[in-house]
Amino acid sequence: MMVFPFVTPYYTDPSLGLGLTLPSFDIVVPLQFVRGLIYVLVLLPFIAALQTGGRHLFAILTSLLYVPGTFVPLLTNLSWPVPLRTAHGIEVLGDFVVFAAVIVRLLKKSPT
Repeated sequence: MMVFPFVTPYYTDPSLGLGLTLPSFDIVVPLQFVRGLIYVLVLLPFIAALQTGGRHLFAILTSLLYVPGTFVPLLTNLSWPVPLRTAHGIEVLGDFVVFAAVIVRLLKKSPT
C-alpha cells in the first residue's frame, strides 16, 4: 500500500496503453498465502544445502528471491515506464527482505 499512490495512475489511466488492472483484495489475499507457500517450498532445499545462518542466510535468501523473481524481469520489461518499474522493484524488495528475515528468525536455533 505504500507504493499505491505512485503506481495507481499506471493502473487506472487507459490512455497509457499498459493494460494494467488493480486486483481486488479477494484475489490478492489468497494469492499472497499461495505465493508464500511456494517460496517456502522452493527455498527449503537451498536452506537445507547451505551450511550457514544469520546474516549470510538472510542475504542469500533475499537475493534468491529478488534477483531472478523481480530485478531481472523489471529490468527487462521495457513496456513499463521506469517510475513504475522502480516503485514495484522497491516494493517487492521490501517484501522479500521481511520474508527472508522471518524465515531466518524462525530457523534460528534457541540456546540450550
